[in-house]
Amino acid sequence: MGKNEWREASCFPLAATHSQCWYLSSKKGARSINGDGVLSFIQQKGGSDFDSYIFDPMDPVPTKGGVNFHFFRNNLGIMDQRSVEERKDVLVYTSDPFPQDVEIIGPIKVVLFVSTEGKDTDFTAKLVEVRKDGYARIIEDGILRLGYRNSRRKFEPVEPGRIYKITIDLGATAILLKRGHRLRLEVSSSNFPKYTRNPNTGENPLEASFFRKVRQKVFHNEKYPSHLILTVLNKE
Repeated sequence: MGKNEWREASCFPLAATHSQCWYLSSKKGARSINGDGVLSFIQQKGGSDFDSYIFDPMDPVPTKGGVNFHFFRNNLGIMDQRSVEERKDVLVYTSDPFPQDVEIIGPIKVVLFVSTEGKDTDFTAKLVEVRKDGYARIIEDGILRLGYRNSRRKFEPVEPGRIYKITIDLGATAILLKRGHRLRLEVSSSNFPKYTRNPNTGENPLEASFFRKVRQKVFHNEKYPSHLILTVLNKE
C-alpha cells in the first residue's frame, strides 16, 4: 500500500527488514489530538511519567474503519480517524514528519506498561498514517483483555492499581509512508462494536449486568518504557 505494487519474497517477515522501536511520551498529557503525545526513536526525559483517561463502557470509543465484520459494510477499510482522536478517552502519540520514505513490511506490536482501577479491563492500540493535509488513515488495530494477558485460554485476576506489562498484537502490514507523512499511535480501552465492551468488573462481558467507569494509566518513563515495534524494510 502507498506504492500500489506487489512484492514477492521467499519468507515472511522479509529477510531485508529490521525491528524499529518508537517510544511514547508526553509533557502535559496525550489525551486526544489536542494533547502533546509524542512518538520518538529516543526515550524523552522529563515531562509526565504516565498518561491517564477514564474508560466508560457505556460510552465506548466507536469503531471507525479497519478490518471489520461484514455486518458493518459501511464501516470498513481506510477511514479518517480524526473524529475518534478528538475524544478525551483516546491517547494520541504522533511522530515528526518523515525526512524520507519508509516502508513498513511485517508484524506490528505495541508494548505497554499499564494499570487500571478495574478488576479486569481492555487496552486497545491503533496505528495510523497522518498525511500532509492532516488526514489520519488507519493502518492496523488490536486489543488485549488484561485478564488474559498471559494466555487467551486462562483468565488471571487483575489487581487494581498494579502495573502490568502487556503486548498488543496489531497483526502485520505492508505500506509505504511517504516523506513528510507522520506516524501516529492511538491507545484506549474500547473499539465498539468491533470488540465487545469490557464491564471492568471481572464479569463476562456478554453476561455483565453492571458496567463501571475506571481510570486507566499508560506509563512511559525509563522504568516503564511503553513503545511501538515496527518491522521496517532496510535501506538499499
